Amino acid sequence: MDLELLTKNKKLTDTEKELLHYIASNIDSLSGVGVREIAGKHFTSPATIVRMSKKLGFTGYVELYHYLKNDKQYSEQKRQSAIVDYQVNEEAIVEEAKKIKALYEESSQKLILIYATGFSGIAGEYLSKKLLVNGIRVIYLSEKDSVAIIENNVQNISMFIGISKSGETDRLIEKMDYLKERGIPLVLFTGNEASTAYNLSNISFLVDDDRKMDGQNKNFNSFFGKLLLVIEHFVYNFLT
Repeated sequence: MDLELLTKNKKLTDTEKELLHYIASNIDSLSGVGVREIAGKHFTSPATIVRMSKKLGFTGYVELYHYLKNDKQYSEQKRQSAIVDYQVNEEAIVEEAKKIKALYEESSQKLILIYATGFSGIAGEYLSKKLLVNGIRVIYLSEKDSVAIIENNVQNISMFIGISKSGETDRLIEKMDYLKERGIPLVLFTGNEASTAYNLSNISFLVDDDRKMDGQNKNFNSFFGKLLLVIEHFVYNFLT
């Protein structure tokens, strides 16, 4: 689990961060272990653990423990059944692709702007090249590109397509805010329906994410494999 995502915008002390890391790293051996014992090992008080849990949005330590435990168990179950899970809801993809196609046909002389960073950037490049070889004009941007590219071409953008596993990528959200204010349709591929980017988007493709909290993609996750499959279905239905 990527604890940075769990603690994002939460003002934890160094002691609280240390406690959270300990609990997450030793979750399998903490069954039946109370907050007093955990607190004693870290020379702090049970109240500190409870306070830390509440800062993270839980009612207390027990709820935090079960959340971390269930997340690990769910991810392991997903890993073991990954082959079965490589399926997509093509009906939903067709419906959204038709909406995007209609938007594009209204301004096909303009460009589609695609933006993605990190691991999502690999899928972003794939999508841009897939559209380019089919004669669709696109601009692909990554975190290295200047925002001036958007600002100086905003009148020539038909729509924005963003890709973000977490839906909380700061630079992505900044660009979505900027373009939304200018009335440009926003399309998003993401694994998080509770994210800021998802709420900003006009059209979205939700891809099942085995490990929502693994923002650094350290562990086994079928998300990006399924993402590419969703992109394939999207492009096919967009072009036909």
